[in-house]
Amino acid sequence: MFVVQAFSIPIIGALIGWMTNVLAIRLLFHPRRPYRLPWTQYEIQGLLPKRRMELARDIGQVVERELLSLEDVFSRMNTTEVQTRVANTAGTEVVNRIKKSIPDFLPRSLVRKVEEGIQAWVQKEIPPIFEQVVWQVSGQLKEDIRVSQIVENKIQQFDLEQLENLVSTIACRELRHIEWLGGVLGFFIGLVQVAVFYCLPYSL
Repeated sequence: MFVVQAFSIPIIGALIGWMTNVLAIRLLFHPRRPYRLPWTQYEIQGLLPKRRMELARDIGQVVERELLSLEDVFSRMNTTEVQTRVANTAGTEVVNRIKKSIPDFLPRSLVRKVEEGIQAWVQKEIPPIFEQVVWQVSGQLKEDIRVSQIVENKIQQFDLEQLENLVSTIACRELRHIEWLGGVLGFFIGLVQVAVFYCLPYSL
């Protein structure tokens, strides 16, 4: 009898711990609509459905404040590498458009010198112009565009099933670990109970 109880208590504890965590994770998403318990005034609803608007607003603010702001975007745009790429692309586009307007009877050597001159001018003048434009535009866009509002609106546009799938996809492995951790903790708690109720009296 003692052996059966010594093994069954930790196993039952593991099952209870595992099922408790599974239920807790399930209650993050369900029920999606408020459900009133029979004969009571108490309503239950999943955490994400119930606090969806608050969570969307908080996530948007965290993204803008800690992860991605317009200042970060414009800082990444306004680098020497980006300026060089813009200058090269702009120079090529300008030369291609001008070539269409140059008469065919002009000497090819003259046309080539004109193309090289234009390309050199564009590569020299575009970077400082681009830098100035980026900072001017960034000042205006900071007032008109809010990253937090974009993220908040995007999250609110998800239906609850999409939101659940998104969270589950991102944190699938971590949620599974939490479930199994509940079983492990329940098992060890069962072992402690066996030690306290069965082994401790014999040592006294």
